[in-house]
Amino acid sequence: MPLVSWWNSFYDAMKCIMTNIDKINILCIDLQLPSISSPREVSFLKEYCDVMKPIAKALNLLQGVKFVSLGYLLPTISAIHKALNDINGVNLCKPLVIALKRGLNKRFNRYMDSKSCQVAACLIPKFKLNWTNSENYNEIKQTFLEFITDNAQLTETNLAVTTTASTDNNSSDSEEDFFRLNNYETNENNDIQIIINNYFSNTNIKSPLDLPLVLRNAYIQYNTAIPSSAHVERLFSAGGQLLNKRRGSMADKNFEMTLLLKFNK
Repeated sequence: MPLVSWWNSFYDAMKCIMTNIDKINILCIDLQLPSISSPREVSFLKEYCDVMKPIAKALNLLQGVKFVSLGYLLPTISAIHKALNDINGVNLCKPLVIALKRGLNKRFNRYMDSKSCQVAACLIPKFKLNWTNSENYNEIKQTFLEFITDNAQLTETNLAVTTTASTDNNSSDSEEDFFRLNNYETNENNDIQIIINNYFSNTNIKSPLDLPLVLRNAYIQYNTAIPSSAHVERLFSAGGQLLNKRRGSMADKNFEMTLLLKFNK
C-alpha cells in the first residue's frame, strides 16, 4: 500500500502488480472486473519499473542504517545516472527518464562539485575513483591528493606542538652544539603520493580499518556521519500522553522511566 512516509512504496506496489499480473487478471475475471490485459498498459508498467528501479535501490541505500557515510552520496548519484543512460527501448516512459535526469542534476549538481563530497567518496575503499568519469578523473584525483596532504600536514603540526611541549629539556647545550649534523629534508608530499597511489591500486583494502593512518584520519574527518534521529523519533512517537502539558512537571528520571516502560511493554 503506497504511503507518503515510505518513499519506495509506489514503486514496490507497481513491481508487485507486474510480478503477479497473470494472477491479478485471473482474479479480475473471476470478480467480473476489467483486467489489466492491454499490451500498452503492461508495457507502461514494465517500463516504469525498469526506469524507477535504480531510484528505488538508491533510496534504500541512502536511507538505510548500514551505508551512512557522506562518501556514499556521489557514487550513488553516479550509479543512478549510469543506470538511466543504459536503459534501452523506453518509449512510453521516456519523459520520465528525462525528468529524473533533470531532477538529479538540479538537486545534486552542487554536491557533485563539492570538494568535500569528492574526497569523502574517494575515501570509501569500495569506490575510490571508480565513480568518476573520464572528464573529471584527474581533477578529482588531484583534489584528493591536495586535501589529504593538507590534512596530514595539519595533523603533523599539532603533533609537533604537543611533542615539543612534552620534550625533556634537561639535555645540555653542549650536546646540542656537538650533534649539529646534516639535516636532510624529507619530501612529505612524495610520501603521501606513494600512500595514495598504493591505496588506489591495492585491492586488499576492503574497509576503513584497512586504510593507512593518514587516510584513516581523513576518513574520520570526512565520513563521520551525524547520528540519525530515526530511532529517537520512533521512541518519542510512542510517548502518547507523556508528551503533553499535563506531564510537563515530571522529573527527568521519571519521564525516562515512564517512556521506556511504555515503549518496551
